[in-house]
Amino acid sequence: MANDNANASTVSVVDLFEVDGSDNSVFLDFRAGAEGQASLTTVKINRTVVEEDVEGSFEQPLSIGANADLDGKTLRIKTTITDLSDLTNDTFIDITITGGAQDYHHRFEKTVTNERDSVFYSANIIFFKR
Repeated sequence: MANDNANASTVSVVDLFEVDGSDNSVFLDFRAGAEGQASLTTVKINRTVVEEDVEGSFEQPLSIGANADLDGKTLRIKTTITDLSDLTNDTFIDITITGGAQDYHHRFEKTVTNERDSVFYSANIIFFKR
Protein backbone atom coordinates (compact mmCIF):
# COMPACT_ATOMS: atom_id res chain seq x y z
CA MET A 1 0.00 0.00 0.00
CA ALA A 2 2.35 2.68 -1.22
CA ASN A 3 1.69 6.23 -0.21
CA ASP A 4 3.79 8.89 -1.85
CA ASN A 5 1.88 11.91 -0.62
CA ALA A 6 3.27 14.38 1.86
CA ASN A 7 0.20 14.14 4.09
CA ALA A 8 1.16 10.94 5.89
CA SER A 9 1.51 11.06 9.67
CA THR A 10 2.79 8.71 12.36
CA VAL A 11 1.21 7.65 15.65
CA SER A 12 3.29 5.54 18.02
CA VAL A 13 3.39 4.13 21.53
CA VAL A 14 5.87 2.22 23.67
CA ASP A 15 4.27 0.37 26.57
CA LEU A 16 4.69 -2.53 29.00
CA PHE A 17 2.81 -5.81 29.42
CA GLU A 18 3.40 -7.98 32.48
CA VAL A 19 3.69 -11.72 31.87
CA ASP A 20 3.32 -14.19 34.71
CA GLY A 21 6.04 -16.73 33.87
CA SER A 22 3.59 -19.57 33.18
CA ASP A 23 3.21 -21.71 30.07
CA ASN A 24 -0.19 -20.11 29.38
CA SER A 25 -0.54 -18.49 25.96
CA VAL A 26 -0.67 -14.75 25.42
CA PHE A 27 -3.07 -13.57 22.70
CA LEU A 28 -3.16 -10.48 20.51
CA ASP A 29 -6.45 -9.21 19.14
CA PHE A 30 -6.25 -6.44 16.58
CA ARG A 31 -8.85 -4.24 14.88
CA ALA A 32 -7.93 -1.76 12.15
CA GLY A 33 -9.66 1.14 10.47
CA ALA A 34 -13.12 2.46 10.04
CA GLU A 35 -15.29 1.08 7.25
CA GLY A 36 -13.80 1.91 3.88
CA GLN A 37 -10.22 2.26 5.16
CA ALA A 38 -7.47 0.02 3.82
CA SER A 39 -4.87 -1.32 6.23
CA LEU A 40 -1.77 -3.49 6.18
CA THR A 41 -0.18 -4.83 9.39
CA THR A 42 2.99 -6.69 10.33
CA VAL A 43 3.48 -8.25 13.78
CA LYS A 44 6.89 -9.25 15.14
CA ILE A 45 8.31 -10.57 18.38
CA ASN A 46 11.69 -8.84 18.53
CA ARG A 47 12.81 -9.29 14.89
CA THR A 48 10.92 -12.53 14.22
CA VAL A 49 7.87 -12.09 11.99
CA VAL A 50 4.69 -13.58 13.50
CA GLU A 51 2.25 -12.24 10.87
CA GLU A 52 3.08 -10.18 7.79
CA ASP A 53 1.00 -8.01 5.47
CA VAL A 54 -2.33 -8.74 7.19
CA GLU A 55 -5.11 -6.80 5.50
CA GLY A 56 -7.74 -5.37 7.86
CA SER A 57 -8.52 -6.74 11.30
CA PHE A 58 -7.54 -10.14 12.64
CA GLU A 59 -10.29 -12.74 12.18
CA GLN A 60 -9.52 -14.18 15.62
CA PRO A 61 -7.02 -13.50 18.42
CA LEU A 62 -3.46 -14.54 17.54
CA SER A 63 -1.40 -16.65 19.95
CA ILE A 64 1.95 -14.89 20.21
CA GLY A 65 3.67 -17.24 22.68
CA ALA A 66 3.76 -18.48 26.25
CA ASN A 67 4.17 -16.05 29.14
CA ALA A 68 7.52 -17.55 30.17
CA ASP A 69 8.89 -17.34 26.61
CA LEU A 70 7.88 -13.70 26.13
CA ASP A 71 9.62 -12.27 29.20
CA GLY A 72 12.17 -9.67 28.04
CA LYS A 73 10.93 -9.62 24.44
CA THR A 74 9.16 -6.86 22.51
CA LEU A 75 5.95 -7.14 20.50
CA ARG A 76 6.23 -4.85 17.46
CA ILE A 77 3.08 -3.93 15.53
CA LYS A 78 3.37 -1.76 12.42
CA THR A 79 0.22 -0.73 10.55
CA THR A 80 -0.46 1.58 7.63
CA ILE A 81 -4.04 2.76 7.18
CA THR A 82 -5.00 4.65 4.03
CA ASP A 83 -8.25 6.58 3.93
CA LEU A 84 -10.30 5.35 0.97
CA SER A 85 -13.71 6.32 2.32
CA ASP A 86 -15.55 9.43 1.26
CA LEU A 87 -17.74 9.05 4.39
CA THR A 88 -15.06 9.67 7.03
CA ASN A 89 -11.42 10.63 7.43
CA ASP A 90 -11.15 8.87 10.78
CA THR A 91 -8.66 6.02 11.17
CA PHE A 92 -7.95 3.84 14.21
CA ILE A 93 -6.40 0.66 15.49
CA ASP A 94 -7.37 -1.28 18.61
CA ILE A 95 -4.82 -3.53 20.29
CA THR A 96 -5.89 -5.99 23.00
CA ILE A 97 -3.47 -8.41 24.68
CA THR A 98 -4.76 -11.10 27.02
CA GLY A 99 -3.35 -14.07 28.92
CA GLY A 100 -0.73 -12.28 31.04
CA ALA A 101 -0.90 -10.83 34.55
CA GLN A 102 -3.74 -8.54 33.40
CA ASP A 103 -5.35 -7.60 30.11
CA TYR A 104 -4.06 -4.69 28.03
CA HIS A 105 -6.00 -2.44 25.65
CA HIS A 106 -4.88 0.57 23.65
CA ARG A 107 -6.82 2.43 20.98
CA PHE A 108 -5.04 4.76 18.56
CA GLU A 109 -7.06 7.31 16.59
CA LYS A 110 -6.04 9.80 13.92
CA THR A 111 -8.11 11.87 11.51
CA VAL A 112 -6.46 12.51 8.16
CA THR A 113 -6.89 15.76 6.30
CA ASN A 114 -7.64 14.41 2.83
CA GLU A 115 -9.03 11.27 1.29
CA ARG A 116 -6.18 8.91 0.30
CA ASP A 117 -3.91 10.20 3.09
CA SER A 118 -2.24 7.54 5.24
CA VAL A 119 -1.40 7.08 8.89
CA PHE A 120 1.49 4.91 10.06
CA TYR A 121 0.78 3.31 13.45
CA SER A 122 3.58 1.77 15.50
CA ALA A 123 3.27 -0.06 18.82
CA ASN A 124 6.15 -1.56 20.75
CA ILE A 125 4.97 -3.54 23.78
CA ILE A 126 7.74 -4.77 26.08
CA PHE A 127 7.01 -7.98 28.00
CA PHE A 128 8.34 -8.22 31.56
CA LYS A 129 7.97 -10.42 34.62
CA ARG A 130 8.21 -9.03 38.16
